Amino acid sequence: MKHPIGFLVPVLLAVAACESTPDSAPDGGGPEGGVMPAGACADRWQVVLARQPLEVPNTVRWHAKKLCFASGAGRKLQSMPEAGGTPAVMTDEGADALWIEGDRLFFASWAGRLFSIPVAGGTAVLVLDGESAGAEGAPAFFRAHALDAAHYYWNHGRQTDHGLWRLARGGGKAQKLLSLPDESEVKALADTPDTIIVSLPEASLALPKSGGPARTLPQSGPFLGAGSDGVLWVQGAPEKRQLMRSPLSGQQPARFWPTMPPDLVPGRAWPDLDGGWVIAVTEAFSDGEHLSIWRVDRNQHGTRLACDGAANGTLADDQLQAAITADAVYLPVSHPVGVGLQFEWSMVKVSR
Repeated sequence: MKHPIGFLVPVLLAVAACESTPDSAPDGGGPEGGVMPAGACADRWQVVLARQPLEVPNTVRWHAKKLCFASGAGRKLQSMPEAGGTPAVMTDEGADALWIEGDRLFFASWAGRLFSIPVAGGTAVLVLDGESAGAEGAPAFFRAHALDAAHYYWNHGRQTDHGLWRLARGGGKAQKLLSLPDESEVKALADTPDTIIVSLPEASLALPKSGGPARTLPQSGPFLGAGSDGVLWVQGAPEKRQLMRSPLSGQQPARFWPTMPPDLVPGRAWPDLDGGWVIAVTEAFSDGEHLSIWRVDRNQHGTRLACDGAANGTLADDQLQAAITADAVYLPVSHPVGVGLQFEWSMVKVSR
């Protein structure tokens, strides 16, 4: 009869690796990667807002220990303490995208309108109105927004005149930057210091803010995220899945995070504050598939930060913007309830 300790060693090693600090568990978190139970790495996965009915926020922003997001009927703007609590409605105006500058929150509506409101609470003020400034056509069904120090950008147009517009923060006439094919779904806009990145289903465009034609970035798979160092996307069939990064210069893409465990299915990525990326993936554990959050540093070393103790969690959509601080990641996670296509979402904090 074999001694039972021989069967315990692999499990103990896996659990110890995931319960240690994140930096001690690179590129797998244990000797067999995702074969451990999800509960072994769920200790840094904290629910700060219990499950809510749809609509799921597509952007979360953090400021002064407060989380801001838009949810519920009409996507009303709300805020709550970062440690948890009951959300408070800030304004009845609907919000599609959010940005924080100093002590003010800027938010865009689906109609190409930009508003401002104090983060501490107060009255929302209309700052810019794209349609009144000359942008033509009804708002596109597929919409995205970006904001920098000089301009507000949005996806707008008729079915026969679909494109990207911008309006100077100081006002003036709206400027059409880009015409797109009628069927093009703008999945996300990303802002870098000198480029606006337009993500389409099977391609991305880098549009110089200073003018000139857009550069088509080589991409043959689903978009994950974009930042100053390029666009991340997924290449290959499931059994040969790998991440690729396309530089904004238009050069050929290169493989990214070559040591990524093969059982991960990347879903969304965001640049972090230290030159790396935070990547949300679906991961196979011994009790099923769970959502987990990884950090890949500037040297492309991956570390699992935490995993969802509940199975079958998903993210909202390609435009989802997580709030990333020096010590945490905040994001909404959806779970199926009952039968059919019914979901509830919760706000989650993942410690870094």
